[in-house]
Amino acid sequence: DAHRAMAATAREKEDTLSLLQAVIDTVQAVVHFKDRDLRYRLVNLRSRAVLGYGDTDIIGKKLSEVAPPDLALPIERGDRAVLHNKGAMID
Repeated sequence: DAHRAMAATAREKEDTLSLLQAVIDTVQAVVHFKDRDLRYRLVNLRSRAVLGYGDTDIIGKKLSEVAPPDLALPIERGDRAVLHNKGAMID
């Protein structure tokens, strides 16, 4: 039925996100994903260590909501440029 199908889809999505989190957590580089509103959606262990935030501190938030403007504003400016150019930012 439709309810079971929706529940199965939700479990698949959760499993996929858990797997992706496990994979990016093994990377020693800073890796994070933001949505179009520049809110963090996925952050690896290295990012959390560099930023000094835990998941609950940063997931769903913009950098400008948790960091000083002199740090956040230039990064968010670069993020907007990436979105405008439909690319990825790799340093």
